Order: sequence, then C-alpha cells, then structure tokens
Amino acid sequence: MLTAEEKELRRKYIGGSDVAKIMGISPFGSKLDLWLEKKHGVYTEAGEAAALGDMLEGPMIDWMIKEMGLDPLGILTNERTFKDWRTAQHDALYFKVPGSAKKLHADFGIEAKTSGLLNPFFRSHEAGWGETSTDNPSDAVPDFVLVQALHQMEVADLDKVYIPALIAGSDGGRKIYLVNRDEKLIAAMIEAETRFMEDHIKADVRPPMDDRPPNLELLKQIQSIEGKILTLEEDDMITEWLDAKDAAREATKESEGCRNKIIGLLKAEEAEAIEFPGGIFRYSEEGGSRRTDMKKLESDYPEAYKDCVTKGTRMVPRFKKHKG
Repeated sequence: MLTAEEKELRRKYIGGSDVAKIMGISPFGSKLDLWLEKKHGVYTEAGEAAALGDMLEGPMIDWMIKEMGLDPLGILTNERTFKDWRTAQHDALYFKVPGSAKKLHADFGIEAKTSGLLNPFFRSHEAGWGETSTDNPSDAVPDFVLVQALHQMEVADLDKVYIPALIAGSDGGRKIYLVNRDEKLIAAMIEAETRFMEDHIKADVRPPMDDRPPNLELLKQIQSIEGKILTLEEDDMITEWLDAKDAAREATKESEGCRNKIIGLLKAEEAEAIEFPGGIFRYSEEGGSRRTDMKKLESDYPEAYKDCVTKGTRMVPRFKKHKG
C-alpha cells in the first residue's frame, strides 16, 4: 500500500512507470489513467503478481551481484533521484568504490523485474523479452521496460541500467539484460513527458480517449459533482457500448445453447463424460462458495444480524433514452 508521501510524490512528479503510459505502450494503464491519478490522487493497489515482484527484487539483485562478480558493498538500494519535475525510484544504484554512495556518480542503475509469474500461458517472447546472457547481456526487453530504464538514466545521469529479470514460462528463467543510454530515444521521451506535463497536468486538460479503456477501479474512487451533466454532440460512445452489450448478450445465449446441447447428450445417454478428439467434457458437482441463509439469520439471531450485516452500494451504469 502506498504511503501518503509516496502518493504525493506520484502526484507532483513524472516517474519511471509513468512514461510508458504517456507514450501509449504500457500494459498497466493509459494516458488518461495517469492524468486521473495526478489530478485526483487516486491509485489502484498492486495485484498479487506485482506484490510477488516487490518481494523478489532483493533476491534478484543479490543473484545478479553474484553472477557478475560485483562488490556487494557498492550497492545502494531503494534510492530516489530527482530532476526538475521528473523523479526515478531505483531498485539499486551501483558504485565501484564501496562507501562512495551519494559522494560520487553511480556507475549504473539496477531495475529488477518479474514477468508472467501467475500466468500459466505466459510466453516470454510474446511479452517482448528476447534472448540474452550473463556474459553478453542484450537490451531485448519490452518497450515499457526500455523507456523506464531510459527515464532513470536521464534523471540520475546514468549511462546504463542492468535489468535482472525472473521470467515465467518454459522459455523463461533468471536472466540479465542491459539497456544503454540512447540520446535519440531519451529526447523523444522527454518531449512526450513535457507535452503531457504542460498540455494536460499544468493546463488541467483531460487527454483524449484512445482505444484502451480507462481503469474502472480507478474511476470508482473519483467523486462526481452533484448536478453536473456533461453534454456531448455525438452518440458514438453510448451506441458503441449498447451495441457491445447486445453482442455480448447474444454471444452468451449462443454459448449457453451450445453448452446445453452437449449436456443434453451427456444426460440422455446417462454418461459421466463425453470424450472428444480434442479432450474430455464432464458435467459434475464441484465445491462452491459458502452461502448464508439471511432470512434465518435475521429471524433466529437478530442481534448477530444487526451487528454483522450491512447494506452496501455499488456503481451501476444505466442509459435512459430521451422521449421522442
């Protein structure tokens, strides 16, 4: 969970994980998501995969130090650097002279990564991870990782960032990558960051919608102004939503019909399963979630019901057509 100080830093500065959102290449959010975070100070909590990644940062850095024969005394972990309205949170900075941290210029940065840990279908090459080796590390990393490393180099005036990565899948494992400073890419990145800061943050202007939908968990945290109604000249967005709902409804109906045909054949033949060339189909009872008899709880144990049961609310999208 983010601290109040971390949330304030995120609102005021452009960080390394923000860059990919600004440039439209982040798998974790859009430019609009980022603008809402900066404007309203709302954030989504990290999921289990991200939490595992945080836990494994230290072990991955330790492994890289051992693999590369580095001096452990030259490592400075969890260091934050600043440049104007940009900031970078470094998993580690390395100094060849032990004990010189903050006195001399760091030799390079370290950004530990995990990828696909909870995804049973993960394929590293499809996610942008390429071949590499400890002796000759490559920069074949996903684009969002690349721009994060370049941002760190620009903010901390580094020439390179090593990326020890724990990657899931049969083609994964523990790997070391190296991103070198690229002035042309850094210039393009700074231009995009500057435009976002000037045109949207300082000007308080919402970025245009793109093909990626904003994060609903983020949107739920923003309070609407009572009585404020936004008027649009076109029905395109609402029509697209209603058409998609109709298509989903029809797809669900068709799917249930196909499923029921298979179950019908199964039961008509009083079979336990149906074996197809591609696999086996079963229709059987499985353990479900616990259920509570709320009426019995209220009638037989009114005090417990009063103490334990509260009525919640939820956000519900509805559309009411104008008459005529």
